[in-house]
Amino acid sequence: MSQNPAESTEIKSVIEEKSLEKWNPALATKEELYDALHKAFDYRGDVTIALKDGSKQVVYIFNNEPKAAEPYVEAFPAERDEKVKYYYKDVAGLFFSGVDTAAGKSWAVWMAKYKAKEDAEQSH
Repeated sequence: MSQNPAESTEIKSVIEEKSLEKWNPALATKEELYDALHKAFDYRGDVTIALKDGSKQVVYIFNNEPKAAEPYVEAFPAERDEKVKYYYKDVAGLFFSGVDTAAGKSWAVWMAKYKAKEDAEQSH
């Protein structure tokens, strides 16, 4: 038997809902900046940080310290082998430029696919 269209839509929405790939968040408020940098820390791909001095850097953020006296993130730049610290106050823009290597691999996605497979087997 064919899969229920509602279940197919549910799986598709779970897979598509979380990817931040190519997201260019507005950073007009402190809350938007903190939220975007937190999401950049959770993101499993490179992000491009634009600084207030006009420079841009493609990085992988591996540490986020929003509660430090001077909040910052730490990152590995794409083109050199070193750790760099970026203070929140210096960030002018953020772009989720790299491939989201974790897209479609969450627990919710796995469970939706497993349930669909189980349902398909039971309907045969």
